[in-house]
Amino acid sequence: MTETQRRPANPRIAWFETLGSQTERNRPAPDVLVPPPASVRAQRGRGQVTVSWTPVEGAAGYLVSRADTPDGELVPIDHEGGDVLAVPHGPYVDTTGDIASAARYAVASLSSIDAPVGEPSPPVAPIALPDAELGRVAITVDAASGGGPIARPWRPCIGSEHLALLRSIQQETGGNLAETLANLSDIVRRRRQMRLKISALSGEAKASAYILGSLPFIMFLMVQALNPDYAGQLFTDPRGLVMVGAGIGSMLVGIAIMMKMIRFEI
Repeated sequence: MTETQRRPANPRIAWFETLGSQTERNRPAPDVLVPPPASVRAQRGRGQVTVSWTPVEGAAGYLVSRADTPDGELVPIDHEGGDVLAVPHGPYVDTTGDIASAARYAVASLSSIDAPVGEPSPPVAPIALPDAELGRVAITVDAASGGGPIARPWRPCIGSEHLALLRSIQQETGGNLAETLANLSDIVRRRRQMRLKISALSGEAKASAYILGSLPFIMFLMVQALNPDYAGQLFTDPRGLVMVGAGIGSMLVGIAIMMKMIRFEI
């Protein structure tokens, strides 16, 4: 091997290997190993094995391994997601391979996506579910509610799949990637500007809706303070109760209409 072949092609890499790694600030951080999770359980269903465990503090992901024989080697499960093999949390549903031959499962913890895998948990054998639970499937989807904060290892990945797809298309079909990215950033910037403009224009309508919605209650409190007997008839006379119900109903309808008018989707 010649001196040219041994020399790194990138000057920055060469500097880091010779000088940069010798300083405390640039020295690579030591690997952080996280203990394996406890209470690992595996339940075999009709076409899947559900593996669950207790979360480990400081773990960013978990690597689930399977052995198809009682004495076989534990191999990380490739769920064919085209990404990292680790999962952010449990439970994990294994539908790969021959589920009937799965003999043991183990789970290891990771402190980050590129961190070394820690020691796996003690292997557990799948336990068959009772026949009464095999045919029961319950799925609940609420698209309107928020799903909560995204798991820590996947936060930097939001939007990266679009960039990866863009680069893949550019490599296959050609084109000006810089121009495409510039157009994309311009679209994102314009959408943000439009959202701020709509928020400013709808601020007056929102203030009017709040004032009109609270005005009847303010007036009732004023009348109640000045003349309690006069205001009390609304709750003692049957006709007053009908008027209160009709007023509250019409107010709710008006508030709903105004909120619908000032809500915009971009």
